[in-house]
Amino acid sequence: MAECNNQSDPDPRGEQPFQGTSVIHTYEALRSALVDRLRRSFGAACAEDAVQELFMRLLRMGPGDPARLTFNYLYVCARRVAMRLARRESRTHELESRTTAGLATSIVDVPADDDQDSELFELLRGLSRREWDVVRLTILGGLTNEQAGESLGLPSTTVRGLRQRAMARVRERANECAGRHAG
Repeated sequence: MAECNNQSDPDPRGEQPFQGTSVIHTYEALRSALVDRLRRSFGAACAEDAVQELFMRLLRMGPGDPARLTFNYLYVCARRVAMRLARRESRTHELESRTTAGLATSIVDVPADDDQDSELFELLRGLSRREWDVVRLTILGGLTNEQAGESLGLPSTTVRGLRQRAMARVRERANECAGRHAG
């Protein structure tokens, strides 16, 4: 049997690629049974994600025999995917809880101790939830863009863009406030 991975190396036995229609028919026929069986060990969301990811991989997968798309084979493959997803989720949760220990989860939760702090937090209150999460993890939490991206499920380039946009918005609001105080 072929390994359950996303490699698309040619099969030395010369088997034909999975036909998209056979994968789709198998998905329609076995999806709910696979999800139900995986749900017992991994929870509903992880089970659903694992089955969907497995079938997407099968559609992209190289050589293979459609006759091998049996329930037991697909269950073993989906279980591997689910274990990988569960490990990733666990690592992300652990990383986020370690780095954000003591940090406010919402800008509304941040206490303002004096006038200077209250002005700063007033500037930060204008950020979107995603921008606040990025600022909280990268600036207040000290994470790199890559670590914050892993924690939030975003590419590091998106984290960088959100951070730059957030800082630009804070600077813009600070300049507006400074103009009002000067005038």
